[in-house]
Amino acid sequence: MRFSILFIFMISALIADTKLLIAPDGTTVAINRDEYGVPHIQADNEAAMFFGQGFAEANDRLFQIDLNRRAATGRLSEWFGDYALDVDKETLKLGYTDEELDIMLANTLPEVQVAVQAYADGINAYVDTMNLHPELYMPEQYQDIDFVPYTVRDVCAFSVYMLRMFGMFGGDELTRLNELQNNGWDWFNENRPVNDPACSTTIPDTGQATVQTWHYSGMTVPEEVVLELEARQEYVEQFRKDNGIIYKLGSFAALVSPGFSTSGNVMLLGCPQMGSPSYDVASRTMEVELECPTYHVGGKTVAGVPFVTLGHNEHIAWTWTSGVSDNVDTYIDSTQSMNYSDGYWHDGAWLDFEMLVDTIVTPLGEEIFTHYRTVHGPVVGAYMPLKQVYSQKMTFWLDDFEMADYIYNINKAASIAEYDEAISTAPMSFNAFAIDQDQNIAFWHGGRFQDRSDGVHPYLPHKGDGSEEWGGFIPFEDMPHALNPDQGFFTNWNNKPASWWNNGDIGPWISGSGICNGVDNITNFVTSFSSMTLEDVKGIPEAINDHGTYQGAYELTGTEI
Repeated sequence: MRFSILFIFMISALIADTKLLIAPDGTTVAINRDEYGVPHIQADNEAAMFFGQGFAEANDRLFQIDLNRRAATGRLSEWFGDYALDVDKETLKLGYTDEELDIMLANTLPEVQVAVQAYADGINAYVDTMNLHPELYMPEQYQDIDFVPYTVRDVCAFSVYMLRMFGMFGGDELTRLNELQNNGWDWFNENRPVNDPACSTTIPDTGQATVQTWHYSGMTVPEEVVLELEARQEYVEQFRKDNGIIYKLGSFAALVSPGFSTSGNVMLLGCPQMGSPSYDVASRTMEVELECPTYHVGGKTVAGVPFVTLGHNEHIAWTWTSGVSDNVDTYIDSTQSMNYSDGYWHDGAWLDFEMLVDTIVTPLGEEIFTHYRTVHGPVVGAYMPLKQVYSQKMTFWLDDFEMADYIYNINKAASIAEYDEAISTAPMSFNAFAIDQDQNIAFWHGGRFQDRSDGVHPYLPHKGDGSEEWGGFIPFEDMPHALNPDQGFFTNWNNKPASWWNNGDIGPWISGSGICNGVDNITNFVTSFSSMTLEDVKGIPEAINDHGTYQGAYELTGTEI
């Protein structure tokens, strides 16, 4: 079976190498590699297919899988020593316990649970093969270290890590508060507007934001505390960049409708930006095609997790960009004394902190790391002279891995309507774009967001005493979304989805900021055409002098094979 789709990189026609595996259920899995080395995996059922995906990706990216897993589970210090201690502490502080990861996996679709287990089994099967024949299959990194078996918890932990990297935004209220303290309300209102209508949007002409009155409790925070938190975040980010770990950039996309297409076919360009490519660092993404009687999809994946995150099947093609909408709020909780042992004040009572104790292993020994949570979430910092602790509340807490159901369902979606149903429950902040064989183009600004009925200024911290608790979440049907726009295209570069949609506390959609109007570069190129060919769409990265870590361009012809 071949896709009736035009695309850039997924080329199945020329098979250069074939390997046959026996899956745990006894069926045969074929891994056919084309002339570019892309694995095309064929199996009799989904479990065997995902087993093959794990095996093939370990064959290509075992060290990268291990690095990703260690970044996600707070185990980088085992390799990098004290240099990575603060990085591991940040991961452990914001992350989940093993028991919580198990609960999240158990709450996913049965098919997803099967896929996750099979994928991990495939990775470990490759490692078994590697250990039997190290002269053929062992990467040079494993001459001196052992690969610890990959587990379903590792799949979940890395999924959470990656989804948060690109779908978690906000939590910068202490930085905004420090700006307010240093500059005053007049400066703050002018330079940090909750909604700036001057920014370019993906959905055009959608009206202005509803006027709302915001309030703030008047709490203050020492500047040195804010600067220390910022320095720690910058250190973690630089460590990731320096050591081949996925780090946050942007992503861009363009969709063309039949009326703006020279061929009369819908087209889509997806360019996720997950770290800049370089000659001496492996790409953070790879390509794969997965096929069995109930599943056929091709496109981008990230080594360490199953499925295809950007790509196409016979019916639809899709891409994502980071949504950059605020789904994390900082709370200032008050302690009873200058330590954690006497608790914090909430709803008229002193509550005990939830205490978590982790052991961080380094080449020179072990360090015990104790961290805390309040009813609002993980404690990210403290200033005990003022009896303050700072915790972060997330709209998606303990639900991150629901995104696995979403990805599984879009991999199998047969229409825009089915994609819409899948994204309606996705909790993280992403822009989603899809085209289908019925010649539709669609855009959704997805995720779960506080409805701000608490009235607290979105850029400033909440008071943790119980007086400023959240209201509800914005219903999915009230989120920005559009189908087949009159202008004939969608463009996006992590920019504002609609004029009425408010900024997050990181202030991304403010005039003069990096991503407020960056999408204009794409839009100006697109609108320089009276109609576009697939080659024109593929030319967008060069025209804007930027690129994706992966670039996929698709044209759907309206027929399915």
